[in-house]
Amino acid sequence: MNFTVDWGTLVVSVPVMIATCFGTIKFVGKAISKEYFDKRLASYTTELQKDFENHRSTLEKNRNEYIKRLEEEIDKNKMFREKYTEISFTAIQAVREEIRACYKFSQTKDAKSDELLYKKQKNLIEVLDSNRVYIPEYLVASIEQFIRIFYDTCTSYEVFVYQHDENSNSKKTEQFYDIYKNYSQDLHSLHEEIENYARKELAGAA
Repeated sequence: MNFTVDWGTLVVSVPVMIATCFGTIKFVGKAISKEYFDKRLASYTTELQKDFENHRSTLEKNRNEYIKRLEEEIDKNKMFREKYTEISFTAIQAVREEIRACYKFSQTKDAKSDELLYKKQKNLIEVLDSNRVYIPEYLVASIEQFIRIFYDTCTSYEVFVYQHDENSNSKKTEQFYDIYKNYSQDLHSLHEEIENYARKELAGAA
């Protein structure tokens, strides 16, 4: 039996076989590459999802902690305001009572007594100083002005009474009366002003 090679067929078949092998390798390579990149993409996507979930969890935790701290600060500030308001009202009321007592004193004959005058003035100053930090500045300024005019009113009344007893019809008596009258009117106006301020503060409307 003789083996013969058909060179024509072989020449045609070899390139076909090579092309077929190359195509197969290329196809398999593409398939392997696609599978590899699909796995990598899936893995990367999973990692991103985990990072996203962790980041979102951290943000949520931080947000909740911030809200909690904020609510605590709000509660503290609210309690402080309520406590401060309560103390402020008590302070204003204490000074207000002393001012009323001084104003009433200035309208009596006792106003010519130096001893009683100093005592009333001293009591008002002490009450103001012990409550000053809880009273609005504009009200403190008015009270300090009241203290000065209260003193001037009472001392001018004392001088007027003394002059009146010495000579009721003299020009000096009239002059001292006018001085006392002016101070007395100023004291009345200031007393009314402080009363209005105090009412507004105590009513929470100032």
